Amino acid sequence: MAQAHIKRDSKTSKKAIVLVDYLCEIDPSHEDFISKVTKENYVEAHHLIPMEFQDDFKKSIDVEANIVSLCVGCHKKLHHAEHAGIEPLIEKLYFDRIDRLKGCDIELTREKLLSYYK
Repeated sequence: MAQAHIKRDSKTSKKAIVLVDYLCEIDPSHEDFISKVTKENYVEAHHLIPMEFQDDFKKSIDVEANIVSLCVGCHKKLHHAEHAGIEPLIEKLYFDRIDRLKGCDIELTREKLLSYYK
């Protein structure tokens, strides 16, 4: 069963967002508004492998390689849309990130990642 709350390092999320220049990693043309804090395009950090599945991995999954930058709409979609609607988005993010995840000793198949979103 999923754990209630797993501690995340907010600095890691911030670094991941800066690394992609405050762009939505599903579609860089997605721009909602300028953040009053960063003065950049507002995006949100999303753990591609949800933190509730940390126990499936030997290494921490709270790493930059596992954190994607998303506009508000794409972030909500990943959390609330039906699986068929998000599967292509998860696959895109998977193929964009798999090499970086492997570089952090995080082994993950596409099928396993998709199962976390069902």
